[in-house]
Amino acid sequence: YPEDLMSLFKKAVELREHIKRQKQDRHAVSKLQHLESKIRRLLKYYKREEKVSKNFQYDPEKIKLIVQK
Repeated sequence: YPEDLMSLFKKAVELREHIKRQKQDRHAVSKLQHLESKIRRLLKYYKREEKVSKNFQYDPEKIKLIVQK
């Protein structure tokens, strides 16, 4: 996966873990939504440029496994 996409994946995983610990952090929830929107837009571009497979779907659990590798 491209480097910029991987860094966004890593941020999303870290932010999800933060939200699990700090359930009252509404600001983090909105930032996670913004970050996931950015990931989806970037994935759309990379699919069009054929740098990511066409059938790849953003799934937080899958992303967590990808980042851990």
